[in-house]
Amino acid sequence: MLYHFNFLFPFSKNNLSIYLVELFNVILLIMLSLLTYLNFSSNDMLLSAFLLIGVTFSLGNAFYLVITKNYKLSAHLISIYLVLLFLFLVYTGGVENTGPLWLFLLPPVLMSIYGLRKGMILLSLFILIIVMMFFLPETYLLATSYTFEFKLRIVLVLSISALLSFLHELARQVLMEKMEKIKNNLEYAHVRDELTGLYNRRGFNNKVNYIKESEGTLLLADIDYFKRINDTYGHNIGDLVLKEVAHLIEKSVRHSDVTVRWGGEEFLIFLAQTDMDNAYIIAEKIRKSIEAMQLENMDDVKVTISIGISIVDENIALYDAIKYADNAMYLSKKMGRNRTSTC
Repeated sequence: MLYHFNFLFPFSKNNLSIYLVELFNVILLIMLSLLTYLNFSSNDMLLSAFLLIGVTFSLGNAFYLVITKNYKLSAHLISIYLVLLFLFLVYTGGVENTGPLWLFLLPPVLMSIYGLRKGMILLSLFILIIVMMFFLPETYLLATSYTFEFKLRIVLVLSISALLSFLHELARQVLMEKMEKIKNNLEYAHVRDELTGLYNRRGFNNKVNYIKESEGTLLLADIDYFKRINDTYGHNIGDLVLKEVAHLIEKSVRHSDVTVRWGGEEFLIFLAQTDMDNAYIIAEKIRKSIEAMQLENMDDVKVTISIGISIVDENIALYDAIKYADNAMYLSKKMGRNRTSTC
């Protein structure tokens, strides 16, 4: 079982991207449908055809996105159509030369789809094209005419809109990164022991299926006379011992293995794809490293552990294997502690 904080973070980054592209496509479809309807009675057949193509494109894009979830290609197609539409509106002037007013929709769309760096590059190129269309000889790049003051203000406001979109996207990305970090910290704290950094019982439950599928061996280790350490040296030293023992255990195993703080001073280690003989070698390595452990400025603190080993395979239920390892660990205790026993 995996633990997620969906009540705080309802969207993964991928799902959020799909949602945004779907939203853009719906808005585009509604906008183009409305413009097509309003422009239907006009004599501008070229604009009507361009808008009708856009409606058809938006419907096809919506079905494509639902079927494939390929939001990247869908977003590219939306961006390309919008750029072509707005350039067409600037070139022709649209209805009563109001076409350039639609340009201000582009900065937030491109910034949301492409992010800070690529979005700003594309917006800069688009603004450069608009400047060229406005201020080069009109007979080449425009089919209509605008006043100089109108063109200047369009470029100025479009540039400000691009800058504001950049700042908004920057703030959004910073917030998303902070939320992602908080989410990761919450998930980590939920499955990890605060003191040692090893998995806790909840973390172990998350790994149950992995352990069952991998098979291998279990080590159950208990620090000898831990209560005496706490009583003699204090709980601060006891906590230090726990952290150092956990550190030595993690150094002795692989990334594919699972290390758990099972109880107060008990540790459970799952060694994936490891037979009993190799598990015994690893257990002895752990035991000897802990026996040789020296705490800084605390040479009189001597720490040992007792370890029990059991097999985990398809013939032995996991929690039976834990019980067998526990029995083997208590056998090590009865035999004088600071030793490894098998079930």
